[in-house]
Amino acid sequence: MPRGPLLSRRTGLSLLLSIPATARAQPRRSWPQRRVRLIAPAAPGSSLDLVARLVGERLGEIWGQPVALENRPGADGIPALEAMAAAAPGEALLMANHGALSVTPLLHPRLGFDPLVEFSPIADLTTDPFGVVVPAGLGVSDLAGFVRLLRERPGALNWTAPPGPPTLAMRAFLRDQGDLRAEFVAFRGAGSATLAELAAGRIQAMLAPVAAFGGAARDGQLRALAVTGAARAAALPGVPTSAEAGFPAFRQEGVHGLVGWKGMPPALAALIAEDAATALATEGTADRLRALGLGLRSGGTPAGFTALLREQRDHWGGLAREFGTGTG
Repeated sequence: MPRGPLLSRRTGLSLLLSIPATARAQPRRSWPQRRVRLIAPAAPGSSLDLVARLVGERLGEIWGQPVALENRPGADGIPALEAMAAAAPGEALLMANHGALSVTPLLHPRLGFDPLVEFSPIADLTTDPFGVVVPAGLGVSDLAGFVRLLRERPGALNWTAPPGPPTLAMRAFLRDQGDLRAEFVAFRGAGSATLAELAAGRIQAMLAPVAAFGGAARDGQLRALAVTGAARAAALPGVPTSAEAGFPAFRQEGVHGLVGWKGMPPALAALIAEDAATALATEGTADRLRALGLGLRSGGTPAGFTALLREQRDHWGGLAREFGTGTG
């Protein structure tokens, strides 16, 4: 009789609907079914670009779908953030540094949305050590010597740093040493043009990723005075931390991580975090990233990355309000 099969189908449907939606979706098999855009607020050749490129390639192999990197640098990450916000759910992921996700909305209210609300954090992947570097011919060998030079020549030296937390950190350092006067010169990042200005002595100091200047420092074109993370950088093991140099409050290092669209199922976010960890551990990828001076943050989770971003928001919020987006 037809009632039996119909009842069975209804019972089966009721049982299916009782299962949480995230479990029914079977996200590992249902996403992605097509090409994935990987948006990054990174110039080609930057440390974030290299992380996105390497991890994106491995994720494409894991998923069996192409992952297309889109570089949208500049403006404190706003073009990349806006592109991610405009993407359809499931179409794109964003690989960004913690500054773009947590600090840019504080510096640029015109952005019009909060990435910590609009996006779904997936995992923190790599740490980007930063350091203070000067021209080899400047005549200083450590951070204390640089501070003495600034005091001897108030307003005569130029410095630069990438926008966001690095610029805020350097300004706070100068303030903490007695409001030292030095001229800020804005560049879009720490690329080859900026390094050339530094090596030529037209810029006297830069706070930037070790991955950007490590080779020039090892070759003697530039002199690294200190790294500003909690530990020495593997790429420059002989360079002390800012704390070892006597300036423990001077701290800045980048964190790169992956975020998804608003409303991403938690189960899918967790699976992508696992896939990203697998991508980092793929033979050759970890070694390549370490060779660039980057640290690997194994075991990143959506909850952990969310907490980290909120901690960064709290940490940099006061400085963002104090210094704003001015260049002086």
